[in-house]
Order: sequence, then C-alpha cells, then structure tokens
Amino acid sequence: MVEAGERDRHALVLLTIARGASAPDETRGRDSSPRSVAQGPRTSAEDHDLGRRLGLAIASRTFESAGGRLYGEEDDRSLRLRLLLPLAAKA
Repeated sequence: MVEAGERDRHALVLLTIARGASAPDETRGRDSSPRSVAQGPRTSAEDHDLGRRLGLAIASRTFESAGGRLYGEEDDRSLRLRLLLPLAAKA
C-alpha cells in the first residue's frame, strides 16, 4: 500500500510491504551481530536479511544527502517505510 501527502514543507510517502515469500520466516527476530568464520557460512536467509539491511542503509543515506529522511518499522506481518523529502522552493 502506498500513501502520499505533504507535511511541514516535506513530501511524505508511506509504503507498506506485506510479508510474503520474499521474506523468509527464519529472518524474523534474528540476531544481527557479526558471524565469525568458526560459525560457518551464512544461509540464504541470512544473505537475504543482510542484503535488505544494506539496501535500506544505502537508501537512507541517499535520502539524507537530499535533505530528507527514511524511517522503517518491521513486524511479523509487514515492513513499513516512511520517506520524507523537502519540497522544492516555488519559483
């Protein structure tokens, strides 16, 4: 679901992504601490989780460099992202 609006001279987009096959159950509640070599190779679920967190970190930095913000919340049912970007000055 996507909602859009304006608040405090910022464009606001709310994006809700329902959990499905692309978010394996085994990634929920996972400890995000670094793994040592002795713990063995990562599973595909761990790679998926790491890739998602890296992607969100990159997106967050991109929004911040444009004067905006990216907020995320996650639960067992969905991932909710709130995107804020400053509105362009009127000419």
